[in-house]
Formats: sequence, structure tokens, C-alpha cells
Amino acid sequence: MSKPFVVINLDKPRTIKFTTNSLANLEELLNSSMFVFLQKFESGNMGIKEIRLMLWAGLQHEEKLSIEDIGNIMDEGDFTEICKKIGEGITNAFNNSSKKLQNQMVNNGTGEKHSEQQ
Repeated sequence: MSKPFVVINLDKPRTIKFTTNSLANLEELLNSSMFVFLQKFESGNMGIKEIRLMLWAGLQHEEKLSIEDIGNIMDEGDFTEICKKIGEGITNAFNNSSKKLQNQMVNNGTGEKHSEQQ
């Protein structure tokens, strides 16, 4: 199942979608765990450079844009709306992963619910 996306109007209508690869690339560029980075995002303690990188990661599924391209694209949108849409995209990415993991844990490969034996 594909990760859900969030529509945002920037230089044109675009979709933010955080894939496993885009999140891994973001971790590499930030030299930080995504979970540490998300805590920083949720607390509002991020700089422009970090938000630009998050948008870059979220738009990579559409086309290969440079980080500088993303800065130019951000100038076409509302900064508050961009942050909100990034947050929605991250939530979608992790909620979808959580549901998949939960389903894997519930099903034991047969499609039946797993019951613990005591």
C-alpha cells in the first residue's frame, strides 16, 4: 500500500509524500534520527534550513528538485501553511507505517488473529 500524500499549493499544486527513502535521505542530510528530528519539529524549534529540507524530502517522489529549488518554491507559498502540510505529511507517513506494523503483528501470516498461548 502506498503512503498517503498531502496536496499543497506552491508554484503549482504539488503533493507531499514521505517515503522510506525520502525519510532516510533526510536523516542522512540532518545527521540525526528522524524521531529526534520530529520532536524538534513538533516543539517548533526548527530553522528555515531544516524546514526546507523536510519539504525537499516530501517532494522528491514527484521530481528531482535541488534544495535550492525548494527554497525558491517555498517563496511561492505561505510559510505557515507549508509547515502545517509538512506536519500532515509526516503524520500520514508514520500512521500508515504504524497500521502496517500493527496488522503484521495481529496476523500470524495466515490472515487469522494471533492468540497468545499461556
